[in-house]
Amino acid sequence: MLDVSGLSVSYGRHLALENAAMTVAEGEIVVVLGSNGAGKSTLIKAITGLVAPHPGARIDLDGRDLGRLPAHRIVEAGIALVPEGGTCSARSRSRRTSRWAPSCPAPAPRPTRASSARSRSSPSSSSA
Repeated sequence: MLDVSGLSVSYGRHLALENAAMTVAEGEIVVVLGSNGAGKSTLIKAITGLVAPHPGARIDLDGRDLGRLPAHRIVEAGIALVPEGGTCSARSRSRRTSRWAPSCPAPAPRPTRASSARSRSSPSSSSA
């Protein structure tokens, strides 16, 4: 379970997120909605360790405090951010991370040169 509480983030003197809280159970799908500038991206960036929260914030994954870990350690714990338009491959997925990150379909197989050449050639026609 992901449990977030007391999460506040500032960019300079601008308070972008104040005292946010959320709980996400394993297997649950959660949507973060809001207008431009409401703090959606800041919330996700703070959870994934890309921006530093104010002291006192709690970000726990299955009881483990992630709040002061660097981003690469948070990914290792099972939380990752895939930005809009981002891609991932089947090789980068694991059962552990797929619990908290969206699953990505396996990439389509790339045609080999031989199959590409066959698909471009026109079928032979026989004359009567």
